[in-house]
Amino acid sequence: MFLEDVNAKPYQIDRMLMQLKLAGKLNKVRGMVFGVMLKCKQSDTQEYRLQEIVLRTIEEYSFPILYGLPSGHTESGSLTLPFGVEATLNADDRYLELEEGAVE
Repeated sequence: MFLEDVNAKPYQIDRMLMQLKLAGKLNKVRGMVFGVMLKCKQSDTQEYRLQEIVLRTIEEYSFPILYGLPSGHTESGSLTLPFGVEATLNADDRYLELEEGAVE
């Protein structure tokens, strides 16, 4: 699952994830990748990070999570992520590898 947004507050991301969770949509997720999430913070003085909100909301799931993939809204170059292709997510080494081409 790839998620990204811009100018969303952490509590808004929490609500979005909770809606997916309560609807049972996270039960089939095998990996979660977040984009850069530009300006997704409450204020400059907030004491928590978006990653902490995400982990608290989905703590019972065991899928890997990768943060900061430069796709979607970014300040520099952006990777194109095709829909429906097999991919390998390695959150420990921080990479997402597409296993097949998007077109034939």
